[in-house]
Amino acid sequence: MNLQNKYKELLLCIGFDPEAINTLWLDLEKAHSAPSRQYHNLTHLEEMIALFDLYANRLTDPNAILYSIFYHDIIYKATRKGNELKSAELAVAILPKEAQLDKQLVFDAICATQ
Repeated sequence: MNLQNKYKELLLCIGFDPEAINTLWLDLEKAHSAPSRQYHNLTHLEEMIALFDLYANRLTDPNAILYSIFYHDIIYKATRKGNELKSAELAVAILPKEAQLDKQLVFDAICATQ
């Protein structure tokens, strides 16, 4: 499954509005495709998700971790601190209120990538 399909499937599963998912994907793709992204790019996401797939069956909340992977570097400026915190805040802020996801786990998992 390609990255975009995995993302869309996840967001549908956790309760995102299907109409919003394509726009969210385009935002994520744009952020990770910026010319300044030499490491924190779509290839990095693909590599992390490949590792996630190896261990997902050992996780108590795999959807929260997968969502965290997609958003852990959404905000990234190499010259600034706080990228992880800002990424975590954004990831939680865009979650639908009725999302079937542990928001604190998402926040903590993203911040742990610091």
